[in-house]
Amino acid sequence: MPGLERRIASSLNRTTSFRDHTPRFHMGTAPEMPKLMYSALVLAMSKARYDSLPTDLQQIIDANSGRTLSGYAGRLWDTYGTDAGHRLAYEKNNDVMVLDTQEQNRWMELARSLDGDWVSEAGKQGYANGIGLLKEARQMVEKYNSVTPARPQ
Repeated sequence: MPGLERRIASSLNRTTSFRDHTPRFHMGTAPEMPKLMYSALVLAMSKARYDSLPTDLQQIIDANSGRTLSGYAGRLWDTYGTDAGHRLAYEKNNDVMVLDTQEQNRWMELARSLDGDWVSEAGKQGYANGIGLLKEARQMVEKYNSVTPARPQ
């Protein structure tokens, strides 16, 4: 996104950048299966600005950010973004293909063949422990998938 690269845009919402009626074909996964993609939800603030705040305001930000805020934002994303989009697709009688478990497992196995490329790219960007980062990300996905209720279909 050129606006973000030039630090012109401070936020964006990908879900509203397309008109609801444009796609006629949609894809989902079986409720018992993990999602095929995940979004990173980040609340960022300039360290200098944070450090300039009074201690009580820093404590409020600290108490209401991190993984707690990320979980809350993720639930909002699922409820008002993904799930609402799926409901609209069904209401408009659009074609919705749901991958069966066997096909999704096949896709996931094929995607794992890209792990080495990701670790290599992370190394080129200065991350010394790409394998560890990938492992930690997968552990977090597994952990939070186990506490997230199945999505309505």
